[in-house]
This record gives sequence, structure tokens and C-alpha cells, in this order.
Amino acid sequence: MGTAELMVDEDELAQMLAELEEQTAGESNVPPLAEPEPPAAESDEATLLAEVESVLDSESDAVAAEVEPTDPPAAAESPAVSTAAPEVAPNVDMIEVASPQPAQPAVTGLKYYLDPGAFSKDILVTEDRLDACMVEQSGLRSHYGAQAAYAEAQHDRVEAKFKVLEAKLYDEHRRNLTASGEKVTEKAIENAVRMDPRWLQGMSAVIEAQTISQVNRNAVMALNDRRDMLIQLGADRRDEMKGQLRIMERSANSERMLKAVANSRAG
Repeated sequence: MGTAELMVDEDELAQMLAELEEQTAGESNVPPLAEPEPPAAESDEATLLAEVESVLDSESDAVAAEVEPTDPPAAAESPAVSTAAPEVAPNVDMIEVASPQPAQPAVTGLKYYLDPGAFSKDILVTEDRLDACMVEQSGLRSHYGAQAAYAEAQHDRVEAKFKVLEAKLYDEHRRNLTASGEKVTEKAIENAVRMDPRWLQGMSAVIEAQTISQVNRNAVMALNDRRDMLIQLGADRRDEMKGQLRIMERSANSERMLKAVANSRAG
């Protein structure tokens, strides 16, 4: 017994499947499964941005490692920047001025060296010892003024001796050049004299004596400035005392007036 083959075209088959789906949908209350939604575009963009940022960070770290030197630059290539705090002017009482006077004088036999450190302490003026400074002023001016005069006289003596030495050296070298048969000129004699060690030693003594004299002269000028300062400070103090006296006088007058008014009311 043979089987009969059903000849169904594609259109009929699609129509039959559609009717079958309608029947099953009506019989069952279960809603059809929703198709999965595609991922949001924002999440894709956020993921892409995160990836790009990670790549950029890695590239920037690599560039910084290449640019940044592994060894510190040499001191000669980059000037050192001072990070020290600005200097603050120290208290006057704590200043210690180093004396320029050498342990052994540059020229033996010279005197009247002045110690700037001791001198600065002698002329120091403070508000607490203003009266003592006024009393000491005349004595300091007399002492340092006399030393300045002695130092100036010493410089004059040394300079006079040097001129005598210089004249002798000129005469000696003139005769030596004449005896040697060379052409004698004033410039040749002067060069010979200045190359003589005795001339250099005498000139050094003159310079040292002049320095001593100038230092003592500056000390006297500082004392003159100190005198002017003491005069001004004394005048300021007198004005302050006058103001205090006027205030005390007004207070006393006010008290007397109040007492007088109280006595009149009581009487």
C-alpha cells in the first residue's frame, strides 16, 4: 500500500504556520518572550573612553620617563638656587666687628692702630644708658681725637723719611746708569728706582701709616655724629618730660576744681 504525498507550496505552508501561532497565542496566557535589547550606546562610549584614557596615560608615562634625566644635572650646567631664608639684621648689642688690625703689623714700628670692634662698643648709644653716653662723650672725643692727631703726625714723619730715601735712590741709580755707559734718561732712572726693593718697602710704610691715620680720622667723625645724635635724643626727652608735666598739671588743676565744687556744695 503506497503513501500519498501531499504537495504543499510555500505560501500555503506559511499561512498554516501563522494560523497555528494565533491559536496557540489565544490558548496560552504566557506573554511572548521579549527580544533582548541591544546594549546602550552610552555604555559602549564609556568603555571606549576608558580604554583611550588608559592608553594615553601609559604613553604619557613613557614620554616622561624619556624626558626626565636619570642623573641629576651638574652644578656647572644649572645654577644653584639659594633656598636660605632672608637674612635678618642682628641686634646691635650682638654685633662683633672683626678688627682689620693684623696680628703682626704689616710695617714694624708703626703705632696707633684702632680696633673697630672695641670702638663700636665704646660709642654705642642706647635708650637705657642715654645719661651715661652723654657723660662719656667728651672723654671719648678727647681720647680718639688725640690718637687721630698722633696717627696723622706719624704718617707725616713716615712720608718725609720716604722722600729722603727716594731722593737717595734716584741719585744712586743715576750714578750706576752713568757708570755702566748706558743712555741716562729720567724714565730709565725712575724705572730703576721703582724696581728697587728699598723703594717698595718705603712706599708700603707710607701706605700703612696713611691707612692708620684715615681710620682714626673716621673714628673722630663718628664721634661727632654721636654728639649730634645725643643732642637730638636729649631734646626729645625734654619734650616728653614737658608733656608729662603739662598732663600732671592739668590733672592737679582738675582735682582742685572738683574739691572746690564739692566744698561749696557741702557749705
